[in-house]
Amino acid sequence: MTLQQGAAQDRTVAALVHLSIFLNFLVLLSGVIAALVVALLYRDRSAFVARHAFQSLAFQVGMGLVGALVVAFAAALWVGAFLAWMPWILASPGGPPGAPAPLPWIVGLFMWALVMGLMLLGAALLVLAIVLPIAGAVRAHRGEEFDYPVVGRLVPSWWYSSGR
Repeated sequence: MTLQQGAAQDRTVAALVHLSIFLNFLVLLSGVIAALVVALLYRDRSAFVARHAFQSLAFQVGMGLVGALVVAFAAALWVGAFLAWMPWILASPGGPPGAPAPLPWIVGLFMWALVMGLMLLGAALLVLAIVLPIAGAVRAHRGEEFDYPVVGRLVPSWWYSSGR
């Protein structure tokens, strides 16, 4: 294998490791495991591939954590809205004694607005989870470096350099 063939192979592997995030849609955490395996296998072989693999790994873990937090918070709001409305649903049409009638609607609209905001945030995160890895794959296939926003700068260089 010539040097050019090796460089082309490295670019291809680096591009594919960015696209490994799409494996998570099939089997949970499979993209993370694939990026970790590539990162560890190429750590001493190719700093270029290892760097892209660790970038992809950091992005996938970061997006997974943020996505889980958004889903958990939205679920908590749904449960909170249900529990906040329950006394008014079970009681008379005017609500519990002494409570103003519009209060459940104000609480409900506030909870609804928060949940809709979280759904928009989740949709934006999904778009980023699709667009950024594709951009990373294109840049890697061209032989260029690529850092993901926010998490990309958190990956220390000693993760992907073997000290050579």
